Parts: sequence; C-alpha cells; structure tokens
Amino acid sequence: MKVLYLTLRRTLANEIVRILKPNHQVILLENSWGGLFLLNLTQWQPDFRGEGGGRRGGRGACSSYDDWQMKLLLSNERTQRTSHVITTCQILKPDAVELGFLETILILRQMRELRFCQTDRVDTYLRQIYIALSTYISQSGYGHNSAARFSHLLISLHQLQLPERMVNFYFFGGRVTKIQHLLKLA
Repeated sequence: MKVLYLTLRRTLANEIVRILKPNHQVILLENSWGGLFLLNLTQWQPDFRGEGGGRRGGRGACSSYDDWQMKLLLSNERTQRTSHVITTCQILKPDAVELGFLETILILRQMRELRFCQTDRVDTYLRQIYIALSTYISQSGYGHNSAARFSHLLISLHQLQLPERMVNFYFFGGRVTKIQHLLKLA
C-alpha cells in the first residue's frame, strides 16, 4: 500500500493534474491508478505473489463469481507477463526525471481518453513530452543507445497499462474500492 500512496501523492503533485478541477482529478485517478502504480512499482522490488497472495483474493480460494472470473484473468501466463514487464522496467531503471515524464505521458493519455482536454491539445503536450524525454535521455550519457532506451521505456509504459481491477485483485486482494477514500489519506 505504501507504493500506492506514494503513487497518488506523486500524481496529485504533477502539474498537469493540478490544473484539473478536484472532481476531474478523482475521476482521472480512478481510471489510471493501476498503470501509475505499476510504473512506480518498478522503483521497488515487488513480491509477485501480490499482497492478496495466499489470502482472500490473489491466489487464495474464490469467494464469489467475480473472484472466480478474476482468478481466470490472473492465469499463470498473465502473472508471468506482469512479472516480466515490471522486471523489464526495473532493468531499465528509469530515474526520477524519466519516471516523471512517463507518469505525465500516462496521465495525458488518460486525459485524452476521458476527454478532459481537447485531443489536439493533449497530442501537442504529448509530443512536447516525447521530445523532452528523448532530449533528456540523449544528454544523460546513453550515447548511441539513447534511441533504444527511449523506445524501450515507451514500450514498457504501454505494457504497464493493465485494467485497474486486475491490478487491484493481484496486488491488493481486491481491497482497493475507491481511490477517493485513499486520497484523503495520501
């Protein structure tokens, strides 16, 4: 849960999120917390059994039809995929600046999907972020590997976008019901 609280605090401090109305901030977080959580999780050494592993939810017994459906979603293949994606991101080790850029990209993509901003405006912001991230990476001493690092970060970012319900069930045993309640604690 610490990583989730950290994720919420970081997201609320993001300049793009701060310009939104409070109710739009909540809606944005409700719809994007899973990917943002997984992105921040790459900075840690997660236990891929999930917080719910062995107890209700996670890999324990199914207590309802919804749990049973989620258990099917969390087959070994998907668990291995999640583990692989996070491990790949950990190997890339995005630094604090890269992490901020990647979070902003996720946020802008979600804002476009939720139509909180004009599509062309979001696309312009995204292009500016891509250029800034690419420039930062090229100036960070990666040399001829800069383009490869940029590509790997964006591909990993895309792969981290799993359904919030799946992230909730896998890592929290389904205990995260309303982000709005967690925002009061964050």
